[in-house]
Amino acid sequence: MAKAAFVFTFATVIGLAALARAEDVCTVTRIAAIQMRPDSDRGVQVPMQISGHTVNLLVDTAGVVSMLSEKTVKTLSLYQQSIQDGYFMEFGGTRITNYVVAHDIEFGGLKASQLDFLVLPGSGLSDEIEGTLAPDILRSYDVDFDFGASTFKLYTQDHCPGKVVYWATDYAIVPFTFDRDKHIRLEVTLDGKVQSAILDSGSTHSIMSLEMAEDMFDFDSASPGLTTLPTGAGFRRYRYGFKTMTFGGVTVNNPDIELVPDRDSHMHSLILGVSILHHLHLYIAYREHKLYVTPADAH
Repeated sequence: MAKAAFVFTFATVIGLAALARAEDVCTVTRIAAIQMRPDSDRGVQVPMQISGHTVNLLVDTAGVVSMLSEKTVKTLSLYQQSIQDGYFMEFGGTRITNYVVAHDIEFGGLKASQLDFLVLPGSGLSDEIEGTLAPDILRSYDVDFDFGASTFKLYTQDHCPGKVVYWATDYAIVPFTFDRDKHIRLEVTLDGKVQSAILDSGSTHSIMSLEMAEDMFDFDSASPGLTTLPTGAGFRRYRYGFKTMTFGGVTVNNPDIELVPDRDSHMHSLILGVSILHHLHLYIAYREHKLYVTPADAH
């Protein structure tokens, strides 16, 4: 199977979208609501049923294609097939060459007869996580991270532009673009400086290049605001005393950002992980290329 075949939508959505058009296209129509299960690292997990078995998937907005771990594939007795005409490269250099076809899918009430997953070899995921839910699925919907209520929701994209915020009257609208890997890229303001960032719900930590931070905010290794973190990840990590991060008017105070040297991170963008995102309520309107933001407790 070629890469282009990894496209998926739930058939149930078609009828619901048609109903929304017939009634009121300016009203957002929710089609799924799933309780988020934070793991030991505070990542965002949601359950999916595959052939009657529950698998816990990490919601990964910075992924590409949804995956199952090799261990989960074996547990479910799924037959692995080779990807034709190439392979996928996972962050860190892991080469993914196989996929499986899973059957009898149910997710928050949505159903599908089958779904393709890439097979992530080795131990790329923690024991608590059995796979990922990536933008190959997410981009077909509006995606709502209600961290205040620990609920993950999907909405149809069939609504009036801008008419999506159902939980608050005051909110920020942050435009975004897609990078070459189809990741959401937006601008945030960190301590008064505009910074390009990637929205990554699959990352527990928010991460920034140490050298880029030193250059932008004029500090160095001797600065009192810089502290060294444990090297449990196998490389040096630091934290700096940033004061605020602003999303078009919505502010997160004391944003928790890990600073990693370039030789270890190989990153050129700020990664917005759950350490920051859990302070917010985020509504991703993929078709509009807009992110709607409030504080997590704005209900």
